[in-house]
Amino acid sequence: MSNVKVSAYAKINAYLEVTGRLENGYHTILSHMQAVTLCDTLTLSLSPSDAPFAVTLCCDDPTLACDDTNLVCRAARALAEALEKRGEMPRVALSVELQKRIPMAAGLAGGSADAAATLRGFNELLGHPLSTDALCEIGARLGADIPFCIRSHDTGAMTARGIGEVLTAAPTLPASLHLVIACHGEGVSTPWAYRKLDELPRAGVETAEQGYQDFLAALDKGDVQAIAAHSANCFERVVLPERAEAARLMEAMQELGASLVRMSGSGPSVVGMFTDEMQACRCVEALAEKGIRAVACRPINA
Repeated sequence: MSNVKVSAYAKINAYLEVTGRLENGYHTILSHMQAVTLCDTLTLSLSPSDAPFAVTLCCDDPTLACDDTNLVCRAARALAEALEKRGEMPRVALSVELQKRIPMAAGLAGGSADAAATLRGFNELLGHPLSTDALCEIGARLGADIPFCIRSHDTGAMTARGIGEVLTAAPTLPASLHLVIACHGEGVSTPWAYRKLDELPRAGVETAEQGYQDFLAALDKGDVQAIAAHSANCFERVVLPERAEAARLMEAMQELGASLVRMSGSGPSVVGMFTDEMQACRCVEALAEKGIRAVACRPINA
């Protein structure tokens, strides 16, 4: 096999609380992570090489940096280095073509999803020398969301604890839900959002856990009203006052019939959850009339 095409699924958070801050500056979280059908597409190609391993990246979005700082390139090099330490890395060069659909700096883990797809695809091209666990270990060193993005192809949804790297099985959002994801206005820097959140009192671990157990119970029943009642995103407290466009998006989706509207991650992307497909389509059209790009998608259900 010399080339492979891999989907990189966006991630949304139907529940997200920051539970603490570690001495190294990282934050601990409790989150329900859900993969959705909005995705980037990566085409990876291998070619023989006499030179040391090299990776090149090109993207249909000219605003994306395609140099060595990109997570796609960093992920490929990290996998190659892991195999080189084992004496198992062949003499090859990797090229990656990225078709970008997930908005950037939007709280949808687009960069992490691309890195995860690179690890999965590169590993497949090499004949699967590394296990999924090993890929997740490599990914965790690059970004806290990458292990989930690696596993999301098989699981759909997971509970994340620690800094996001402690993953356990979780029920997915109901397969009947229709999602509308929109992102409009200024992006949000995740470090900035965490700094702002640190200035406010936060829910304790026990409070967050109880709220999450109520949310999981609603998921188990497939009760959309209860899911909406127990869903949470602590970043809304700091981002919405600073990003008026995101706040207006949430209001617009509620007026257009969404059963639940939640910001994803640290934002500013907004996710509307609809029980009726036609309402979701009308929401996309209504936002488009206002010059706001929105996409309809579905939860990935394992």
